[in-house]
Amino acid sequence: MGKVFELQVGDKTLKLCFNIIFAEQLAKLLKCEATPDALMKGILALNEKSSFLMSKALVHCGVLGHDYMVGYSESVTGEELGTLIVKASPSQMADMFSTVARELGYNLNAEPQDPQEGKATGKAGKGKQKA
Repeated sequence: MGKVFELQVGDKTLKLCFNIIFAEQLAKLLKCEATPDALMKGILALNEKSSFLMSKALVHCGVLGHDYMVGYSESVTGEELGTLIVKASPSQMADMFSTVARELGYNLNAEPQDPQEGKATGKAGKGKQKA
């Protein structure tokens, strides 16, 4: 983990860092362990409730991760995040989610394995591949 991601919203660029600070803050928010599997399970559960809340949680924790790396000068307030996120393009939010998933060790385009045979099922998009 440690990937820096830039989210461009209007004239504002939010810098997110998916590092250990991100993981710890997200685990606190989701009330889970800071392990990749627990975090992904929590992210997906939050997404079931609201994709906007899930996006806000990822962006907020990513901003905290980046702010910590550069000396923790708050680059954006929690209040500003909600307004900014609804203005972000869907493709940017999808790219951010894919980046988080990769940083947690998931390959969203991997061929899932058939647990019975250990072979690819031919259905891409739901597999997990540890980095």
